[in-house]
Amino acid sequence: MSTLKHLLENNYIGSKHICANRNPLALEKTISSSPKYLWIDCIDSSFIPHHLVGLSIEEIIVYRNLAHQVNYTDLNCLAVLQYAIQILSVNHIIVCGHYDCAMLRLSAKTGSADLVENWLHPVRDIYRKYERWLGVYQPETLRLEKLCELNVIEQVVQLCKTTVVQSAWKRRQTLIIHGWAYSSEKGHLNDLVTDIAGEHDIFPAYQAAIGNCIGKA
Repeated sequence: MSTLKHLLENNYIGSKHICANRNPLALEKTISSSPKYLWIDCIDSSFIPHHLVGLSIEEIIVYRNLAHQVNYTDLNCLAVLQYAIQILSVNHIIVCGHYDCAMLRLSAKTGSADLVENWLHPVRDIYRKYERWLGVYQPETLRLEKLCELNVIEQVVQLCKTTVVQSAWKRRQTLIIHGWAYSSEKGHLNDLVTDIAGEHDIFPAYQAAIGNCIGKA
């Protein structure tokens, strides 16, 4: 007997309810719909993206990894980007971090989880890059909030520099990049990086985002 028998039973009960109440017209719409949004966030986030922004589930693709990183060596991430941009023709990509992120707290520690530490190494690089400003923020919870925002900003820049995104812009495909952070305490999204729609937007948007994040430190 499966150790997950209770989950299979839950599925069986739920599936009977879904089938009994299914609207054939709604199902046809779901199958034929084409998502226009790709959402990149962290695996320890507990929120459901389409609920946050008032979309239906078929309108948005969600991709998650540790600390929502866009890494040039991560073939899974690059494949998702290519699929979303070239095949599905999404119009918007949102990199969304979240405050009180367990991955960011973990990035400040060392232990025996070697692969996790290797993966989070770029986050440590971001901390070192902005250490002078981050040191101003006390207590640590506030410092980690700023690290969350900085990580989102840096990942947006990484995303914009990928060949998939660059190629889309060269084809004049409508593709706009955004950087947000979610506060589970307040329940709202913080717009950190606004509307990068081409190569020429990257540096001004980056400057504005960094200025808003740490400019007053």
